Amino acid sequence: MGKFYSYHPTTTFERRVLTDLNIRIKIRDTWLNDPKIYYNYQYQEHDKPEHIALKYYGDEELHWIILLTNNIFDVNFDFPMSSRIFSRYIEDKYKAQGALVDKTGYEYALTTPDPIYRYQEHVRIIASSGTQDNYYVVDENYYYTLFAHSNPSSKQVLTYDGEYVTYQVSRRFPEVTYFDRENDINEEKRLIKILKKDYVQQAKTEILRLMR
Repeated sequence: MGKFYSYHPTTTFERRVLTDLNIRIKIRDTWLNDPKIYYNYQYQEHDKPEHIALKYYGDEELHWIILLTNNIFDVNFDFPMSSRIFSRYIEDKYKAQGALVDKTGYEYALTTPDPIYRYQEHVRIIASSGTQDNYYVVDENYYYTLFAHSNPSSKQVLTYDGEYVTYQVSRRFPEVTYFDRENDINEEKRLIKILKKDYVQQAKTEILRLMR
């Protein structure tokens, strides 16, 4: 983030001039909510902000635009973890619980139902734009009244633009484990926004103005 840090103001500490890293900037909601100036991008297994910046902007130093665009403050956990890092994260987080039942942390998370997220309703929306899966936490009674996962109920609803959208509702099966929940949280971070190249210079100008 060398170039980005060059935008920061300086401060003096013990007679030394230092870059003030306490400055924080947030992209305006009017920008974040404007679909015309962004691409949607699915963050891949081996992606890094520098790689994406190089691909879209031709300059890996502009990876700070990727971070600001998505309100990323911790690159280790605000982006989806790779499978290797995710496995290590699960092992470390559940190691103590697993030791109590003679399992590794990973085995414990993979086989133990989450008491809060144990029962979920699965709603699949199928449209011309693609398929979207949503999961909602429900109580035990409602969970068991849902149709079996292999035979979901289906109905078609006419939307405002005349398109037919299919909704499939079923229970999530098997029951949700700690691993399932952690994996869902990790996967939810995968869809990010890429500021279109035409707006990069405007973003840089705005950032510099705010820094001053």
